[in-house]
Amino acid sequence: MAAVRLTVIGSGDAFNASGRFHSCYLLEGEGVGPIMIDFGATALVALRQAGREPTDVKGWAITHLHG
Repeated sequence: MAAVRLTVIGSGDAFNASGRFHSCYLLEGEGVGPIMIDFGATALVALRQAGREPTDVKGWAITHLHG
């Protein structure tokens, strides 16, 4: 089985409390992604701060709707 890496890009709540960026994750591995899981308003900034570019991402998974 190939290894898969999950990177926490943001771990904040819906209000971006404590400046931790909205919750979102980067999933990647051999033959997988990278894909973003959830994508709050601060995800692009957080992704770049993690040293990645939006063009690196091959797909997105949205797990729930924010009203």
